[in-house]
Amino acid sequence: MKVLNLFNLEEDTRFPCYVLMGIICATFTTFLYSESNPSTFAQTFSNYSGDISSFTDNNSAFNSLISDSTNSSTTINSTASVSESLISTLASDTFSSDESLINLASDAIENRLDKPKAILEILGKLPEIRNLSLVSLVGTDETPGIPSGSEPEKRQIANYILSNYPMDFVSVLFLLPNGDVYLLEPYSRQQNLSTSNLSFRDYYQGVMATNATFLGNVITSAASGLKQVQLAVPLYADASFNESKTNVTTPQSIITGILSTGLNLRSLDDIIRAVPNEGVIVLIDGKGKIVAQSSKNVSNLYDDEDNLFIDLKSYKLALNGENGTLVEEINGDERKISYTPVFAISNTWVILLIR
Repeated sequence: MKVLNLFNLEEDTRFPCYVLMGIICATFTTFLYSESNPSTFAQTFSNYSGDISSFTDNNSAFNSLISDSTNSSTTINSTASVSESLISTLASDTFSSDESLINLASDAIENRLDKPKAILEILGKLPEIRNLSLVSLVGTDETPGIPSGSEPEKRQIANYILSNYPMDFVSVLFLLPNGDVYLLEPYSRQQNLSTSNLSFRDYYQGVMATNATFLGNVITSAASGLKQVQLAVPLYADASFNESKTNVTTPQSIITGILSTGLNLRSLDDIIRAVPNEGVIVLIDGKGKIVAQSSKNVSNLYDDEDNLFIDLKSYKLALNGENGTLVEEINGDERKISYTPVFAISNTWVILLIR
C-alpha cells in the first residue's frame, strides 16, 4: 500500500502556509477579525495583486472561500513539511524492489498535483473569476478572446498566480461554455493562439461531461506549440455550488465558463529524475504519451517513443489500476518492466521503470 507523500523540493520546502491564502485574499486572519469591514480585506489583498476593490462585494462568498482555503492550505502544507525527508528517502538505495520505488514516485506525483488542484478550485469560487460578462468583446479584434485591456482584475489575478507559482503553472485560460477562448495569460499566448475555439480539447469535454475538476492528457499547445497538460475547473454563477450538487441541472449549477491552467511539467520531471535507477523511468498519460521522464531519455533507447507504450501489457495493466513487474519485448529486446498507476485527479497515468 502506498502511504508516503512527496512534493518537489526546489519550491515546496520554501512554501509557507500564508502563501496559498495570499493567492485568494492574502491574510484570512485579518478578515476573520474584521468581517464587518470589507474594505480592510480589500486593502490587504491589494498588497498582492493591485487595487481590486470588488472583492468586498459578497461576504457570503468570502465565508465559503475561507473555509475551503483553510482546509486546502492545511493539507498542502502538511505534505510540504515532510518533502525534504521523503526526497532523501527517494534518492536512497534502500528499496527492496523496483515496485516499491515507483510506488513512492507515484505517491509523490499524486500529491504534487494536489497543490495546483486546490489553488484552481479556490480561484474558481471568486466572483471576479466566475463572472465572464464581456462576451460581446470576444473576437472584436484579430486576436482570439477579449482585448488585452479588458477584464484587468482577471488578468491581475492570473499574473499573480503565474509569477508566484512558476513551478505549478505556465498559463491561465478562461473558456466560454461553447469552448470559445475568453481570456489567456500571459497575453502573448493569447496573441499566438492558432484557434479561437478549444471545444475539441479533452479537458474542455471532461469538465462539461462531469461538472468537476478535470486533468487532461498531453497535448500540443495551440498557443506555444509545446507539450502541455491542462487542469480545468467549471465556473458557476452561484458561488455556493459544491461537489454535492454535481450533475444537478438547476439554474445555479449551469456552467458559465471554464477556468484552466497549463501545468509546469518540470516539477513532475524533477520527481521522476530523483528516482535512482539504471534504466529508464517514464510517466505516461492515459493515451500513451510521455508526461515526464528520467534523465536517460527514452529516445536514446528506442526509435518511436510516441507509439512505444500503448501496446505494452505493463502499461495496460497499470492503466487498469494494477502494479507489478514482468518481462516484455521492446524493439526486439527483452526488458524487465515494473509498472504502477498514478491516480492523477480525474485521470489515470502510469509509471514504468524499464531495465
